[in-house]
Amino acid sequence: MSKIIRCVPIEGKKLKKESFLEPQLTGKTAIDITEDILKVNERNGLDITMCREQGYGNASTIARVHSGVQATIYQLSPKALFVSCTN
Repeated sequence: MSKIIRCVPIEGKKLKKESFLEPQLTGKTAIDITEDILKVNERNGLDITMCREQGYGNASTIARVHSGVQATIYQLSPKALFVSCTN
């Protein structure tokens, strides 16, 4: 799983920083994956409550509306809307 972080200053619309992070997944459940994502954020000094969008594929572990990764992140940061990355 890869994670791309884009940091945009509040007062402007220009991209400030973009980072490519690779969380080491320790399990396959939504809780495991969410914890791995949060660990990567913490290691990089990123506050999950500042997240404004999350994009994932449509695997059920990720996309389940009530118990998937996107639902868990949304509970922590209600402004982190889920955008499906379908191909």
